[in-house]
Amino acid sequence: MEADQAGEPVHPRNSHAAPVADTPAPADAQAQTPSSRRRTRPIVTRSDPPVSLLVEDPDLAHGLSTEDRRLAERAFQAPLIRIETARWNPPELDPRTTFGLILLDALVGRRVLVGRAVATELLGPGDALRPWEEPLGFSFIPPELNWRVFRPGRAAVIDEHATRLIGARPQLLVAFSGRLLRRARSLAYVNAISHLYSVEDKVRTLLWHLASTYGQVTPQGVKISFRLTHEVLGEIVGAKRPSVTLAMIRLHERGEVVRDGVGWLLTAQTRATVTETSQEEYPATQ
Repeated sequence: MEADQAGEPVHPRNSHAAPVADTPAPADAQAQTPSSRRRTRPIVTRSDPPVSLLVEDPDLAHGLSTEDRRLAERAFQAPLIRIETARWNPPELDPRTTFGLILLDALVGRRVLVGRAVATELLGPGDALRPWEEPLGFSFIPPELNWRVFRPGRAAVIDEHATRLIGARPQLLVAFSGRLLRRARSLAYVNAISHLYSVEDKVRTLLWHLASTYGQVTPQGVKISFRLTHEVLGEIVGAKRPSVTLAMIRLHERGEVVRDGVGWLLTAQTRATVTETSQEEYPATQ
């Protein structure tokens, strides 16, 4: 087994998306400060025709009546940007009038560097971003930030026109705000995973978290149609790459995780092990 195989992330709803190689960034790009990265971000291009975001992501229209949904699908035309390079600089947009970006079929990693520590947040289809608000303005020790692309794809721009439409419909306001809340809850869950004692438990539980978000249920188990490098898995759960590699070897040997094409297959045995470990280490209080 190759210790650090780069995968080709594929979302079940977008299995036609093209893969991308996870190539190293140039040294000068890695050395950029957050302020210098902001100055070099590209402006949104309008070469691609806009899309009806509520058709691309119909869950956002949940709560609208049939007639309101039909009208909103026609009115809610969002500009597109393409995320195509292994390293991504998000565009500069007006934070006062732009709600953000919604990923449609891209899979990206938001990497936060504090000193020598690195943490990656994995973001995929349906996730909402406001990257122009980086870095944190209230931190006395501001982080360095960069973005890695694990699968190229598209993002919809919720510009001023789309933001006004959201504000006019309470159902849309709740749905779009819910995407930000979903991301915060996912971060809290992954933070809890990083506090598990063993790296094997960290990796096992993270894989099930990815399965619940991106997986497809099959008779053999739950399939995740992409793989991440062991380095990236370590950055997500707070572990060193060699430890992640050893954990993956053990999971493979026990049949808990099976390599399946460009992805992983998680068996029911894996989930049972996660549940037993959680109950053993953290018994429920009465």
